[in-house]
Amino acid sequence: MNSSSSDAELGQALRTRAAACGCAPEHFLTLAQATAEWQPRAIMPTFGPFPHPILEETITRDHLNDWPEWSARLVFPGCKIEQLNWPDGTVTTRLVNPRGLVLAATIDRPDYAHL
Repeated sequence: MNSSSSDAELGQALRTRAAACGCAPEHFLTLAQATAEWQPRAIMPTFGPFPHPILEETITRDHLNDWPEWSARLVFPGCKIEQLNWPDGTVTTRLVNPRGLVLAATIDRPDYAHL
């Protein structure tokens, strides 16, 4: 779709993609917005700003031996736990599989209320 697309074409594209995902267009947009807001801090951007790594630890069989038995179904040796500090003070903690896919992430934004 190019920038000269009409509102009708954009609306049809939205409805088509929402239907393909099995949801209403309004919910599809909400999901798209939430993904766009979450993604820059959970998944490494292709251009800056870049975070400074605080922690990077590779999960081994020893880790899993200390964790509950069910956790081995979700996390396996070779996964990494990473903690990243972004220039604005945001800290991301994420679980990444050996192929580099983010399996889970938490994003802690700085508290500017005290400033």
